[in-house]
Amino acid sequence: MDPLQARPALYRMREQLRATLLHESGIDPALLPACERRVAWLLSEAGDEPRPADERERAVFAYADAFVRDPHGVTDAQVAALRGFLSVPQVVALTELLALLDGFARFRLILSGGAA
Repeated sequence: MDPLQARPALYRMREQLRATLLHESGIDPALLPACERRVAWLLSEAGDEPRPADERERAVFAYADAFVRDPHGVTDAQVAALRGFLSVPQVVALTELLALLDGFARFRLILSGGAA
């Protein structure tokens, strides 16, 4: 069970934020599960490393890896690679989405004793 489900208001807030970001930005919702798996793996390194399905996911994963490990380490080249698939507002929304996923994944790790 997702530990956030024990906190219904927080769980609903997370779901609302995710849905709003995806809807307002026009980011393909299919990227969300891949991003969630990648962020959770980056924080726990439990299980198999999620692999990108295509070049778009490869660019998103490289950006997510830098964002989660060291936000100051995000490079212009990583942003340029994203721009091949996403508009500027979508890159901003992806960054917001990664911040949300990162924060909630860390919260889940704390509550679950280390299993994202």
